[in-house]
Amino acid sequence: MNRIISVIILLISCCAISYAQPKALGLRGGASGTAVTYQHSISQEKFLSVDAGVDFGYSVSGKLGAHVNGSYNFIWASPKWTKKGTWNIYAGPGISTGWTEDRCVIKSGEQRANYYTSGFMLAVSGQVGIEYNFQIPLQLSLEVRPCVGLHLADKSVSFYDNGLLGFIPSLGIRYTF
Repeated sequence: MNRIISVIILLISCCAISYAQPKALGLRGGASGTAVTYQHSISQEKFLSVDAGVDFGYSVSGKLGAHVNGSYNFIWASPKWTKKGTWNIYAGPGISTGWTEDRCVIKSGEQRANYYTSGFMLAVSGQVGIEYNFQIPLQLSLEVRPCVGLHLADKSVSFYDNGLLGFIPSLGIRYTF
């Protein structure tokens, strides 16, 4: 009986701690795609970020892809640039996966041919960003998230060069709760 009560107390405590942490839900858009984004604070200096969305890729054929990205971010600084609201500068590692269109290169002797095909992508990513939290439950962010990894398509493995579009800044807008 004591074990059951202990487990119930532990579960209620975990739920209360999870509920008490700040969260944010919104949209993120940039050169490589658009995503629904979710942030969950682990502490005042760390948060998890998960994005799932549409990957524009090179869109040569008009095919859209899908991607999921998760990152573990550290807040490096919280400058006091304004009297109202808060600023955060953050960075962290992550991982991306999805089904995307990317460029593949075929070598045949001295000849090289480029073509675009859809396939599975797996990459590591790095995220660097700045965010502003308004006094109302609204957060704006500007971030870069390059990905370096592999693109598997047509029984070949190639470098996922679409991930380099992540160097182009993307804009995020989130509702905080």
